[in-house]
Amino acid sequence: MITLTTGAERRLAAEHWLLSTVQDRKRVRAEWDERPFVLLPCGALFAAVRIPSTVVQAAAGSDDQEDVDHYLAEALMEGPVICDRYAARYYALVPASTARRWDVPDTVCLGRGRSWASLALV
Repeated sequence: MITLTTGAERRLAAEHWLLSTVQDRKRVRAEWDERPFVLLPCGALFAAVRIPSTVVQAAAGSDDQEDVDHYLAEALMEGPVICDRYAARYYALVPASTARRWDVPDTVCLGRGRSWASLALV
């Protein structure tokens, strides 16, 4: 038997996972409803590698959003990535321990004690 997961189910699962990083989920959900981003703490469940969009586009060989999305899905093996179009950055969510050893030029790994700006899930 094949089980299908809808986009709405994936969105809800991602929301629950991201909101599990905070104590006051109702407050954060209200903030998310008011503006396109909220700050979530890094380091417990995940770290976030902040990558300038110019770096991602260069690696993808394109600035077309569909091409970039396809490249990231393949390169990161479907791992979670958030695109912050306001700041022209991508955030790849990685294991929390990654921050201890991260040393990649033009990127920053946000680990324990660092907040991460999350776009609203749409």
